Amino acid sequence: LLKKEYKVDISNLDIIAYIYGILAHPGYTIKYYKELEKNEIRVPITKNIMLFNKIADIGARLIFIHTSGGISILDRKVEYKKSVGKAKCIKAVSNKTDEYPENFYYDEEKQAIVIGDGVFSPIPKEIYMYEVSGYLVVQSWLKCRMKNGNGKQSSLLDKISPERWTSELTTEFLNIIWILEATLAEYSVQNEAFL
Repeated sequence: LLKKEYKVDISNLDIIAYIYGILAHPGYTIKYYKELEKNEIRVPITKNIMLFNKIADIGARLIFIHTSGGISILDRKVEYKKSVGKAKCIKAVSNKTDEYPENFYYDEEKQAIVIGDGVFSPIPKEIYMYEVSGYLVVQSWLKCRMKNGNGKQSSLLDKISPERWTSELTTEFLNIIWILEATLAEYSVQNEAFL
């Protein structure tokens, strides 16, 4: 139907990218909140091929971002690049076993997340408070990695945790922040496409 409407070839991957470009934006949930409470997800399809392509390009970039560069829809002519965000490790978290962080907090004035004695900044509050279906991404990730982490305990393997903060944890944490930075940057592009 889309090929007929647009009079151009549309691949299944184009459609997936378009759907992701629509659904991966909080505006979708806000606009259709009442309908989503009672019905299954519905995706509005535009008759405008230029708008379709714009949203599919956004979706393709977001898929690339959200899979840490693992999936790129090569048919879309968008720039795929992993980028380092603005957030940095200002002060390293101690890697000593007896100084493994037990808590963290957000310093709104400094736009910093303090993990034990470590500091990461600049991190806007929108990233610290970023949520998906009520799940606070950054805070949940950190809670599971504190000394007495409170992640889900569904097997004995879940009780295995690091004994000290490692450089790998710092790298993983910064990658999460950078993914959220890139996601929020796409929101403004999505807003333009949707309005």
